[in-house]
Amino acid sequence: MNNQEMHLDNLSPKSDDPKRVITLALTEKILHMLETFDQDINQAITKVINIASQRTIPKGSSFEVIKVAPHKSIFIVGSGTLLSRIHWVKLVEVAPGRNLITIPSGTSIEALEIAILELIESIPSDETVNQTLLKEFHKYVGRLRRYNKMSRAEIMMVDTD
Repeated sequence: MNNQEMHLDNLSPKSDDPKRVITLALTEKILHMLETFDQDINQAITKVINIASQRTIPKGSSFEVIKVAPHKSIFIVGSGTLLSRIHWVKLVEVAPGRNLITIPSGTSIEALEIAILELIESIPSDETVNQTLLKEFHKYVGRLRRYNKMSRAEIMMVDTD
């Protein structure tokens, strides 16, 4: 990669977002990896960050199933999920934009399914993306329940000041 002097008036990527000049010391290995995304290092870093953020932060009411042990996975949902509209469902942030779903002890999976259906029915018709994502989540939870592939586990929570 050629070392070029950067000038504030020649920053990439082109956008109206505010920019600032920074200095990075990257290994040759990292620079070569970045060059596979784009020869312009600014564009390459931007592309990598965009890819990483799309993969790590579920959008809207989307969800991910993350393996945590052999034959055991958990649901991770984004902060923008409409599931938080169910008053007894709580989200526990485990990383930026990544949340566990918690339900009160003793609440059945069937109760969660019903609450999700009621939530879907309450969504305005112009919010088709959220409606579709929640329908997919509902269908997935229902299928897991019917085939006895869903269980509940407790996590330890401590009171703090």
